[in-house]
Amino acid sequence: MKSVSGNRARPAVAETSQRRRISSAGGSFMARRLLLFIQVYAICLLPFYTFAAPGDEFTFDLEWQADGCQEARRVDLDRAEPFAKEPDFVQREVLRGTLSIGPPESKEQMGLAWDYSRGMLYVDLNRDGDLTNDPDGVLETDNKGVSSYMNQDFPVFPLTISTPKGDFRYRLSAELYKYSLTKFARITIRSGYSGTTVLHDRKWGFKVVDPLRGRILRNDNFSIIRVQDYENTLLEDIKVSNEVGDLPLPTDLFLDGRCYDLEFRFNQINDAPPQLQGTLTEKVVPLTELKIKGERIEHLVFGDGEMLIIPNLETGSEPQQVPTGRFNRQALVLRIDNRRITPQNSHLKPIVFDENEVNVFRAGCPLKSRVAIQRNGNVLQFDYKLAGIGGEEYNVRSVANGKPSIEIYKGDLLLKSGRFEYG
Repeated sequence: MKSVSGNRARPAVAETSQRRRISSAGGSFMARRLLLFIQVYAICLLPFYTFAAPGDEFTFDLEWQADGCQEARRVDLDRAEPFAKEPDFVQREVLRGTLSIGPPESKEQMGLAWDYSRGMLYVDLNRDGDLTNDPDGVLETDNKGVSSYMNQDFPVFPLTISTPKGDFRYRLSAELYKYSLTKFARITIRSGYSGTTVLHDRKWGFKVVDPLRGRILRNDNFSIIRVQDYENTLLEDIKVSNEVGDLPLPTDLFLDGRCYDLEFRFNQINDAPPQLQGTLTEKVVPLTELKIKGERIEHLVFGDGEMLIIPNLETGSEPQQVPTGRFNRQALVLRIDNRRITPQNSHLKPIVFDENEVNVFRAGCPLKSRVAIQRNGNVLQFDYKLAGIGGEEYNVRSVANGKPSIEIYKGDLLLKSGRFEYG
């Protein structure tokens, strides 16, 4: 087994499978034939499986960072009764709610009270039912005002959750909304963990958000970053454009032709805050071939709820190996004129990677304009769409520079030209 910890590889130890000896007087002819058949069958299957040895393990540390991550939690402001102890709100209307935090076995309720007419938010950071004894939980907005429809955002504030593994630190921000029929708070986790590891001569960066429970579980929010020049690049220096974020944390992660079990766990070291460690363990899965057709694709991710596949876009349209199965497109990002473009219709038909054929995925450039024109009296109504080669649609305002234009010809004679106003 090969192990990598702190991105420094120890010498690999060759592994060989143990074969049970078949003994009899002079040996068994049938047993030898059976063994030969198994060997030939295994060799025939090699092209359909990862070439990594199962069980190779890579471990790496992720450091806590105060900013650079994001995951939002919603709190309905529908609590009818006041908290045990509150500031003197006089006769002003105050909206209240609670946010569940902490591990499942010891959840706590953190209270929120929004005095929106004064632009104040009170947060029960120590969860004792008293909204007057948390100085860091008294927040004031810059956008004060009162109306039937309004929202106020508040500055970042700290939160600590104590567990048997130690004290977990978070940085949160709050944005509160008051509509006519619904009132809620959007609490955003700004802090998280980041680290890098080298997998077979390529460096990868990971960012993970702990959703206020002191644990990282499947489907939690994480980001992955492909680092090109890993010898001279630190994670904080990586351009944001290299990051694919808002992905559900999978059980299995497929990178560069290899599949890994992915796990994150917190460890306690002395009295320091808990440290997060990531582990990738190689495994064997059935593979097939995939061709990616389309230009300007910067990021592409497939998933099926348990596995995420990140194809190697450096191969161009050449076939590459991917796991077999039925997958949805989890992320697609194009790079056009130094801008990142994502499709509008995210829920396209799933793609099946069949082991018996070379599968083809189409997306990206060249983009095609599709215009539907409908006459309404003396008015021509234009329905304009911009589509990729896979049928995915893009917002023209995110792709085109300036406003879309139109030119009307009669033969070679230009009759009229102009630009559209958005709206």
